[in-house]
Amino acid sequence: MLLQIEIGDSIGVGHEYTSGLNAPPNDLGFYQHPIHTGLKPGMYSDDTQMSLIIAEMVIDARMGSFVFTELDVANRFVSGFKRDPRKGYSRGLQTLLEEVRNGSELLSRINEHGRTDKNGAAMRIAPLVYLTDNLDELFRINEIVSGITHEGTAIEAARCVLVCCWALKYKNSSLNEMLEYIKTYFDSSLKLDQPWMERVKVSNDLGLITVRAAITSVIMSNGILSDVIKTAIGLGGDTDTVASIASAIASQSKDIKDDITPKDSSFNYLIHQMENSNYGVNYIKIIDKMLEGSNASSLSVSCS
Repeated sequence: MLLQIEIGDSIGVGHEYTSGLNAPPNDLGFYQHPIHTGLKPGMYSDDTQMSLIIAEMVIDARMGSFVFTELDVANRFVSGFKRDPRKGYSRGLQTLLEEVRNGSELLSRINEHGRTDKNGAAMRIAPLVYLTDNLDELFRINEIVSGITHEGTAIEAARCVLVCCWALKYKNSSLNEMLEYIKTYFDSSLKLDQPWMERVKVSNDLGLITVRAAITSVIMSNGILSDVIKTAIGLGGDTDTVASIASAIASQSKDIKDDITPKDSSFNYLIHQMENSNYGVNYIKIIDKMLEGSNASSLSVSCS
């Protein structure tokens, strides 16, 4: 999952909120964003970094060396950013992560300034599905992990990502069956089972809109990961986040073929063009294997 998230993010970030002559071609290439010059082609953004941090928490929790408390999660958010500072976060969270020294300070500042209903909770939550096949437990932990920075419909958006990944991973659902699970767990007024075919731009309930766009990108694709990413980017707007979430969901689906990461795939050359810093693609691969390598079924997770 994590490698697919990184691919979607790294390709999508060059397109984020571009339009017209500023928009690069939608051809799975890595492009320099005209504004985010600190993110060079092939580098990932906050979407992958936060997903990686959560993946590391999951691995440590499965080994019994991490407990999902608000403070412990906040500490991981801060330390994960400090070890590898990078651009791409919302302006407010970027500033907070640069200024605070630990999770306690982060929580204090967030409590002072308030939380958001945007899409940051949904963009990072997918790796949590590797913690346990108990959906109620995933929901409880999501309240902690997402609730640090988000509130309201943003929590529901993150829950929806978990339901999608849970249904595909543990129930071996088809994509159509996944939509039925969404109908079961979410009020119809949220429209999470309905397609989103418009540009994904900053607005109220951005989390819900982003998840709808990601699900649409998976459903509307031609059954291959490369098309999932191109479909997500083609919607425009917050392309890296839509592509990241869509890639995470697609990675769990039996209906979507991964035509990028296997060594014999036609697009595997993309892997060699991705950043390989201390926490780059090779590190992502290691964490991915650790996520996949342990059985999450019926795991009892500490959540205090």
